[in-house]
Amino acid sequence: MAPPASYPGKSFWDSILGWLSAWLGFVLGLAAGLILILIGIVGDTERAGLIAFGVATLASVGIAWWSGARQEPRINPKEKSLGAYLSRIEQIPWLIILGLFVIAVIIVLAT
Repeated sequence: MAPPASYPGKSFWDSILGWLSAWLGFVLGLAAGLILILIGIVGDTERAGLIAFGVATLASVGIAWWSGARQEPRINPKEKSLGAYLSRIEQIPWLIILGLFVIAVIIVLAT
């Protein structure tokens, strides 16, 4: 688990990009879900699995936002990573999100 941005030992890029707003983590999650759905619709791959993961991602971002979870962007060009760190999510929303991804995995395995 990555440390929060307020952690004293945070990376150089976390310090440089610390001005990025916390809602950007949610925007990155939404963008990832939309990209998965679009690739699933347009791409020449196993479409049902990508669409299922895209829908699960969009729903999980919405559930996390609604439940009051905190998310912050994690960007490190040196390591070529772009993502977000989710924290302070309660147990029931976490279980719902887990269930969404379990269903997405079942769809992938079934198609």
